[in-house]
Amino acid sequence: MTDLEKVFYRMMPEGLPQHRKEEGARIMAENAEKEVQKQSVITGLTPDLLREALIQTMNIHHRPKKELH
Repeated sequence: MTDLEKVFYRMMPEGLPQHRKEEGARIMAENAEKEVQKQSVITGLTPDLLREALIQTMNIHHRPKKELH
């Protein structure tokens, strides 16, 4: 499983069977990778840099929320 697939897998709803989560994560990662490649051509930035930025951003926005008491 790629790093992008792992991030998308963690975003999948809890109630889905594991094989559906894996399939969904794979499809979403493939689409994200296509977009990374397009943006690399447009911006001149390396795909690795764009991919890492995407993963970091997704991790920040999808980490579990802490409850305030």
